Amino acid sequence: MKAIEYIMSISKETEAEFLKYVKEVLGPTWKKLGCQKHEIYKVTDKAIVGRQIVEQDRFIERLYFGDDFDISRFYSEARKKYLEVVRSYEDMFGVYQIELRILKEVT
Repeated sequence: MKAIEYIMSISKETEAEFLKYVKEVLGPTWKKLGCQKHEIYKVTDKAIVGRQIVEQDRFIERLYFGDDFDISRFYSEARKKYLEVVRSYEDMFGVYQIELRILKEVT
């Protein structure tokens, strides 16, 4: 399997709404675009800045595709729909510090 992995930060205020959105909207949307499996994980980290503790929640979202799936074609052919989906949750939930990784072989 191949996977696309997004790592992102989301404010605590919108976290619950975001997780609901992932389950109800993102999962089915990614499947329509060829995704075989969709997962989201939460990673909690606390950093100390001066005397303040800054809590930052990071989420890892993974989209899994079959071995024969052409990820570069996914980005070229489904680009408009893909960008609409990503931009919608960036704006709605204040997603920031987004990283993208393409994992070519996942077991």
